[in-house]
Amino acid sequence: MTVKRRHEPDLEKEALRDGKFVVKTNTQLPAAEVVLSMFRNSLGKGDPGAWLAGQGQMLGIMDFFPQGWGSLALTRGISGDYLSGLGWSLLLLVLGVCLFILAFDSIKARDL
Repeated sequence: MTVKRRHEPDLEKEALRDGKFVVKTNTQLPAAEVVLSMFRNSLGKGDPGAWLAGQGQMLGIMDFFPQGWGSLALTRGISGDYLSGLGWSLLLLVLGVCLFILAFDSIKARDL
């Protein structure tokens, strides 16, 4: 495996310019393996189900935002509660239409 060495100051300038972040490590592993290793270590024993169960409060808060509404529509549809899933989907559609109208009107008002 060939590891390319880059000039550190140039790498940091490039990351700042592109809006990225730099992770400095003391290993010669490729970046993909480093990130995967960091993810595995953050899970503890490597049990995604246990990690997800620990995030219950955060996932419950998501139900108050549109991303949570999409997940509710998906889970309700999968579980066979199609009417409830359709309701959440329609709520998202109405919100999207309202935001589109608001944005269109603000652009139209600005051009006058």
